[in-house]
Amino acid sequence: MNSYADFIIGILEEILKVRVDYVVFMEDGLAYRHGPIISPRTYEEFWYPYQKKVIDFLRNRGVNIICHYTSGNIKPLIPLMLKAGFNAFAPLESAAGVDAIELREEYGNRLLLMGNISKQALASGPKAIEKEVYRKVQYLMEEGGYLPAVDDMILPEISFENFRYYINLLKNIQFK
Repeated sequence: MNSYADFIIGILEEILKVRVDYVVFMEDGLAYRHGPIISPRTYEEFWYPYQKKVIDFLRNRGVNIICHYTSGNIKPLIPLMLKAGFNAFAPLESAAGVDAIELREEYGNRLLLMGNISKQALASGPKAIEKEVYRKVQYLMEEGGYLPAVDDMILPEISFENFRYYINLLKNIQFK
């Protein structure tokens, strides 16, 4: 992991010759429906020091938003990931028991959020879409630090009509 961190930092030295506002650490296998596939202790020993090394490099060069993107339920790892320097998480998979409102209430605005609109709701039709969007989006958008997005890949079960309904619903939300 240290060699990989050094490799990433070498690449970032070239990339950061231009201004970068947002970086995403992306992998899609750290967690599944019932929780992380590694324990917080394993994360702390084998991932944390090397992710922190890269994140510190990024922060020292003015990158303010550092996102970790993975599906599944990563909630047990979030405190350590915040300590490592992550401040944004996506896609916040609803089917894995992740709820952006609960995260906002627990961590406040020090945690930026993206996603959490249930793909199952989008597949189920207008009533389910309305319930999902109205329960989450207005509150989270008014609190700040949230981008509404689907909580994982758009599945074939989500019709174009349902997706269009979802987008139009987002466009028409009235904020205080």
